[in-house]
Amino acid sequence: MKTRNLIYMLLMMGFILSSCREINVKTIINNDGSFTRIITVKGDSADVIKRNLPYPVDSSWVREFYSDTSDSTKYICSYTKSYKSDDLLNAEIHNDTSWKSQIQRDVEISKRFMFFYSFITYHQVYKAANPFSEDYHGNINEEDLLWISGVKAALNKKDSIRSDSAYVSLDNYYKHVLVVEIIDALKKGLRQLNDPNLNNIDPAMYKDSIAANAISWSNEKYENSIDALITWTGNSELARLHNIEPSIFEELEIKDDYADKVFFGNEYTLEVEMPGLITETNSTVMHGNTVSWEMGTMSFFFEDYEMHVESRVMNYWAFVLSGLVALLLLIALIVKIFK
Repeated sequence: MKTRNLIYMLLMMGFILSSCREINVKTIINNDGSFTRIITVKGDSADVIKRNLPYPVDSSWVREFYSDTSDSTKYICSYTKSYKSDDLLNAEIHNDTSWKSQIQRDVEISKRFMFFYSFITYHQVYKAANPFSEDYHGNINEEDLLWISGVKAALNKKDSIRSDSAYVSLDNYYKHVLVVEIIDALKKGLRQLNDPNLNNIDPAMYKDSIAANAISWSNEKYENSIDALITWTGNSELARLHNIEPSIFEELEIKDDYADKVFFGNEYTLEVEMPGLITETNSTVMHGNTVSWEMGTMSFFFEDYEMHVESRVMNYWAFVLSGLVALLLLIALIVKIFK
């Protein structure tokens, strides 16, 4: 976490971005399991052409740019591509060269044959993206998570107060994470120095002091914690921790950077249009044979985010075949009776 007010910056940034760019990712599935993906971006002319999209797009996609007929101040840019199977889409996701390749989000589109009917299923899981192994349950409860992930939205003053409380819990969790990570990094550095004269130094003894400074160090540089440890212990030999290569804080900085990218990533709507009649879904929004989910920046940070929908497609040929068989049996029976 780079700043003490990151969470509140996230909320403000989300509001600003939502007013500038609306992103919709729609999957239209055919009876045979093949499908078409359409990524639509709506906003100002300069914003819609930016390639910062939820999924990788290259020259194999058909790009269209046009003005929004419902709002003359807005423009629409769409990218369209058809796939024969989910393997092809997943291969593109895995080959993404941006940081988003770290997000596990495979798509599974399957077809189950039941003679008269076939069942088409769309299933996608965004795996939890939290790069820190420290358990969040000690700071964030289940209701907090509903507000943080966007399942609940503030509709009145009471909701806003509860939402703010949830984000304070999130802020406290990250402060706790930083303390644990900084202590672990300092301990790792001491082990690498392997100096018997430093064996009596335990960074965990200064946990409260580290907690008081962790946020400011994240804003500046984590190396400042080494200088603080020198001051607290009065042992200048600890300065050798600065010379360890790679830096003892490299892993923390990588995690920090990834968390920031997830925080300030895309917010978008994911839609799936199914063939036939929808029989099952975990979506709360359904229009005809189309369902949708809102993907916020925190929707899948702490827990897996699952999207599932199943539809039933009638196999007309099976009914025709059954009718022909029944007709032939009836004819055979009549012939036998009158023979």
